[in-house]
Amino acid sequence: CSESSHEHAHDGHTHEHDPHIWLSPDNAMQMATNICNGLKNNYPQYADQFDANLQALLIEFSELSEYGTNQLQSINSRQLITFHDGFSYFSNAFDLEILYAIEEESGGEAPAAELIEICQTVEANGIPAVFTEQNSSTSAPKIISAETGTKVYQLDMAMSDTGYFTAMYNNINTIKEALG
Repeated sequence: CSESSHEHAHDGHTHEHDPHIWLSPDNAMQMATNICNGLKNNYPQYADQFDANLQALLIEFSELSEYGTNQLQSINSRQLITFHDGFSYFSNAFDLEILYAIEEESGGEAPAAELIEICQTVEANGIPAVFTEQNSSTSAPKIISAETGTKVYQLDMAMSDTGYFTAMYNNINTIKEALG
């Protein structure tokens, strides 16, 4: 299987093709802090309000991180197979491992050889679920599910109208249910 067609997580850590840094609460905290600092530099008259807002937001991020750690600490499987190479920061934040992330071209499907390899990975590792993303194709995950008996669950990149925290809590709950 070639590394050019998808990205495996080695040592549970890969970000080569993943710009979705906000899916880690710690990264989101840093992003919020950087934005706050930029706003304070440009609008110093509102610095106290920016700081107060930031502190409230940092508490929410900390609670999210703690919730995810607590909810996912005792799941039966820590390995993910995703249909988007966008969850490496999320998986690292919660000590999960992405065994396989397939990146389908827009309007295209995964090649048969790749589906066979994914099915073999699922069976060899006893993976109970595969994860898709909102608005992604479901045909390949359905094939894998039919061949291996795994269930298909959907994760949210936290870019939808549900809001960041709702999406992230839903992702944590979905993974706990799927891999519990």
